[in-house]
Amino acid sequence: ICRPRVSLRASGEDGPDGNVVGARILRPNRFVGAVRGYADDGRTPQQRAHRLDGKILLAQVHTVGVAGDREIGVVGAGLAVSALTSYVFVIVSLNALEGNAKAAFSAFWAVIFVAGPGIFLPLEQEVGRAMAHRRAQGLGGGPLVTRAARLGGILTAGMVVLAVASTPLLSDQMYHGDLIFVAALAIGLVGFYVMHLTRGVLAGAGRFRSYGELLAAEGIIRLAAGIALAVLGVDSAGAFALVLAVAPFLA
Repeated sequence: ICRPRVSLRASGEDGPDGNVVGARILRPNRFVGAVRGYADDGRTPQQRAHRLDGKILLAQVHTVGVAGDREIGVVGAGLAVSALTSYVFVIVSLNALEGNAKAAFSAFWAVIFVAGPGIFLPLEQEVGRAMAHRRAQGLGGGPLVTRAARLGGILTAGMVVLAVASTPLLSDQMYHGDLIFVAALAIGLVGFYVMHLTRGVLAGAGRFRSYGELLAAEGIIRLAAGIALAVLGVDSAGAFALVLAVAPFLA
């Protein structure tokens, strides 16, 4: 979001309709002084009101631009925290596991992050785009979110059924007989669906600070739980997989 570059002079030129032609944002004390000086400038009350409204509008636009920059900064910080915590979580998990458990966890990580963001990130993006469009038109986003939640829920249910149906293949060849991975995959798919839908709603509503905080919270919770398992000496790859699955709900 770019802040508009505007200039508003306290004694700026007026157009034919009495509106301000160009100016810079006045500091509060100068702004008050300029308003007080209107009584002696020979303009009609209507002309003075138009000019004052123009200055107030420009000040509001400037304020919104600054706030938007800060919220986008929070999103960037959230992405950085999410990336860093994900990297550290993988290191902690692999160091706590050995042999087949390490290979099984690596396989699960690949599956969940291909199936999760790969399927539900488009849902997040479409919900965010459509909600932002409706918000610009002054329309509510309730019906849109309801339809997106319904369609996403149907897709998630299908994916969970597929994950359970493929248990013999995944359990033997990828998870080395650890059935906890099957439950973790099913729970994780639901978690990614809920998280991406929520992120789409937040983005479409312009709540970027909450969006960034959600990104950071999910990564921090996942890393904290992983460190706790490692400290307790847990050597089950399925337990670390469950951490991945449950973290989106806790965030």
